[in-house]
Amino acid sequence: MAAVPDPSGGGMRKWFSRIRDQVDNYLALTLAVVFSVLGLLNLSDAEVMGNAMLATLAVLAFSMIRDRARRNEEREAEGAALRETADRLGKGLVTLRRLEEAVTRFDDVRGALAGVAELEVVTGERAIAAAFEAAREHTDFWEFKGGTGTYLRARTLPELAMRARRRNQPIKVRVDILDPSDIGVCSGYAAFNAAHELSSPGGEPWDVRLVRLNCYATVLAACWYWRHSPLEVELGLSSTWSSQRFDVSATCMLTTVCGNGWPAYRLPAEGRLHADYRTALAVAFRQARTLPIKDAAGVPLALSPAPDEVPGLFARLGLDLDPAFGGDEVKRIVHLAVSARNPYDD
Repeated sequence: MAAVPDPSGGGMRKWFSRIRDQVDNYLALTLAVVFSVLGLLNLSDAEVMGNAMLATLAVLAFSMIRDRARRNEEREAEGAALRETADRLGKGLVTLRRLEEAVTRFDDVRGALAGVAELEVVTGERAIAAAFEAAREHTDFWEFKGGTGTYLRARTLPELAMRARRRNQPIKVRVDILDPSDIGVCSGYAAFNAAHELSSPGGEPWDVRLVRLNCYATVLAACWYWRHSPLEVELGLSSTWSSQRFDVSATCMLTTVCGNGWPAYRLPAEGRLHADYRTALAVAFRQARTLPIKDAAGVPLALSPAPDEVPGLFARLGLDLDPAFGGDEVKRIVHLAVSARNPYDD
């Protein structure tokens, strides 16, 4: 099938453009062919042939110079394009670095917001009591750090002991309270409560004596539950105090503040803040004075603790009672240990 001619004349334009760009090469080729034929036919003398050869070489030299100039121009154009591309890439890298910095700052902000989002505010005494109940439901350990441990004695230790008996499995309990033998720390805690007009669960104003009695009662209660329940108790005494109390279980951490009317703060165990607080509490417990509960295994401690058992127990723990405490104070310690009042009762 015959080719259809290009009506636009595009083929002819390409052909003329090619001849224009290569005219010197075509001219040199034509001269070489013509004078070669003339030389073979002896139609031209030697002088003319020499001049023709020089002319042909001149045309070739001109063609080579022009091609080299074109290549130099192309290289310069390519170099300029590469420099422009490099400049653009450099600006792009600067923009990328700024974007990475912005993303990093955004990640920091997002992490902080995620930490805030982990925090659940629990308001109302019933809601707080329900949150503690849920935290005790499926845990195999409990950590407490606070002041005198009143709620720990009233609800946490009895409930954990009951669950451990039902499961027939031990529950590990770590308790970190104020050191009752440290008059300074007990005075500071009592002064804080008095300044904020906070009362004990029984309605009695806090003073140094009441703080110390409650701390002694928590020590007695911890020893009793270690002796008469499946709870595996560790006990530490701190010489620093805080207005916050921390209760940690396998499912969450609950932070409460001294005095009724304040909300509780709940952190789920899956969050980063929960892990951070557990680390902080572990570090604090290492700095506390630990009491050797196991060393008191042979000291009498009945199911219904008797006041005359208390001094010997504390002496074995290395926690001697204040000589100023008489029989009434010891009876009060026993009563607070076994009959603590729940601060979240209606």
